Amino acid sequence: MQQNRSVYESTAKQILDDILKYNVNYNNNILTVGNWADGSSKYQNLMRTSDVLPSFFDKFYKFSQNSQWLIIKNKMLDSLYQASRKSKVGLVPDFIQVTNDNKVKSLTYGKNVKLNKHDDDYYYNAFRIPYNLALDKDRSSKENQILIKLMNFFSSLEKISSGYKMSGKPLNKFQSTSISAPLFYAASTSQKWHTLYQKQSFILDYDRLNHNYYDDTLLVLILCSTK
Repeated sequence: MQQNRSVYESTAKQILDDILKYNVNYNNNILTVGNWADGSSKYQNLMRTSDVLPSFFDKFYKFSQNSQWLIIKNKMLDSLYQASRKSKVGLVPDFIQVTNDNKVKSLTYGKNVKLNKHDDDYYYNAFRIPYNLALDKDRSSKENQILIKLMNFFSSLEKISSGYKMSGKPLNKFQSTSISAPLFYAASTSQKWHTLYQKQSFILDYDRLNHNYYDDTLLVLILCSTK
């Protein structure tokens, strides 16, 4: 058993080392959207907002003792915070562009770096943000502000759509597990979001599973994280 643990730890360290080697933009200390988004790519400064994982970064630092993970955590969280402040309702888009001086710009700033039409909407990547932030039990002030603003917006809605413009305008008429499961988990962490928690509890009706890979993966992840 000890030998197996040693193998797993060695493999984990190699993976973390490779991420730092191939998937970090060291001009602004953010994770890139892929190892192909290097210095020769116009997508070098593109940041996937769902890659902001404060609790994971803390664990990576604790395991590796490499302080670069704390730098990445702080820089990416600050970028997410800037994006949140730009929105009146607190929504954050799937992707943002972070300049080398750590300023958040639109995806059309300089060169257009949109990969898909919903990259600058609160859509299937950004759906994970409430879960990512709520998962951190020792949330910083910035994390709390981002999360509270998001959750207050969704708490104010009678019905939640699967996707939103930054203005708060819904993109679809249907609701999905992909958006509701992360909200369900985040709402479970505070009594003040109890009504939202109850409304999103429809995800527990397993007869409604649509066998969509993304929906069902998020649901299982949330169920494993919820007490």
